[in-house]
Amino acid sequence: MQLQRRHAGKSIEVMDEPLARGGEGTIHSTEDPRLVAKLFHHANMATFLKLEAMVRHFPSNLIHDGGHVALAWPVDILTDPRAKPVGFLMPAIEGGKVLLQVCNPQSRAQNAPEFNWRYLHVAAFNYALCMDSIHAKGYVVGDVRTENVLVNRRAQVTLIDLDSIQIKDPTTRKTFRCGVATEGFTPPELLRTSDFAAVDRNDAHDRFGMAVVIFYLLMGYHPFQFQWNGKGEPPSLNQLIGDGGWRPFPPANGNAARTMQTSQILHPALQNAFAQCFSRGHARPTERPAAKFWAKALEAAIRELGVCAKQPNHFYYASVGDCPWCRQQQLLGVDVFEDFGTEINGNQSSAKSKLAKRHQSACPGCKRFIAAAGDTVHCAQCQSDVHRSCLKNGARVKAGWFRSMQSLVCPRCQSVLDKRKEFAL
Repeated sequence: MQLQRRHAGKSIEVMDEPLARGGEGTIHSTEDPRLVAKLFHHANMATFLKLEAMVRHFPSNLIHDGGHVALAWPVDILTDPRAKPVGFLMPAIEGGKVLLQVCNPQSRAQNAPEFNWRYLHVAAFNYALCMDSIHAKGYVVGDVRTENVLVNRRAQVTLIDLDSIQIKDPTTRKTFRCGVATEGFTPPELLRTSDFAAVDRNDAHDRFGMAVVIFYLLMGYHPFQFQWNGKGEPPSLNQLIGDGGWRPFPPANGNAARTMQTSQILHPALQNAFAQCFSRGHARPTERPAAKFWAKALEAAIRELGVCAKQPNHFYYASVGDCPWCRQQQLLGVDVFEDFGTEINGNQSSAKSKLAKRHQSACPGCKRFIAAAGDTVHCAQCQSDVHRSCLKNGARVKAGWFRSMQSLVCPRCQSVLDKRKEFAL
């Protein structure tokens, strides 16, 4: 079907067969492989006023320099031949997995076996950057949950389903609220709310759910989850959250599941951040750490992660003593970060070689830690990620009809990089 792009002023072919179906509408591919369309079953005018504001006023860092889409943000409104709005366009996301597929050890072994604890830290860091981009614009996600986060094999994160977030139109000053919330991610002060569409939320509310997502990534389970040993039905996550039942150790009437590590294996800065959010932040929401704080804490923590001498896919902090993953394996016979025990693409040695290359995470130019791919260029020759500022200048090469440009050289293998290709958005 042919639909009109309101802002681009041209038509676009939207495929009839949907890629996915949901309660609000359907997702379709388009003639442009970079874009997909969401078409609503029924949508009121307020929905499109909100989308119009989102198209006009978008956060920074929607797309990183390497071409990775960090926020699946609406880019245009779609109208039918009668100029009636029927949906919107957003970036197509390829290769991403729902966050729970890499958090859960059993699912991770099937879907992303190369993901180790360091990868999960970097994914958490990139997630905090995404949340910071939204909060810096004055917007609030509202319905924070793991299902709205995708992560790829380079630990890059994409936030999806963003048409449901709360925004305030800078032009009209009208607030478009988020009318939904998810159990286990809703802060205690909002648990008694019956109509979320009537509540103005703020970033302190988001900070609670954000900390839950980060905890899920690092620990593999919900921060308020434990194995119930008491009488009767176990309390729900919302009951535990409302009671302020978080603590770094399992509560007295419940034990941690056998494969659960306690948060004591985390870097001290991260332990303090979780305590600040879930304990002190229970009564004082504004004291919950902001996204920017989490990014700084995670980056500092990643720098101190060490590799286990016995198992190269085990990362841990020397401050905790022996490798906790090896200790868990010895006690329970469970290795949640197994080093490619099964063949991948029919070649086990090739998979291990790829893992070794991914562990070479220091920029060959400055030897500093690479936290995210957004500020790097990837050299296809030696498979290195290099900070943009560390690329060497080479000879001038022709870059167009009448101009030339300085070529860029990889500091590790000295191969010339195509600047136009590497920096395409």
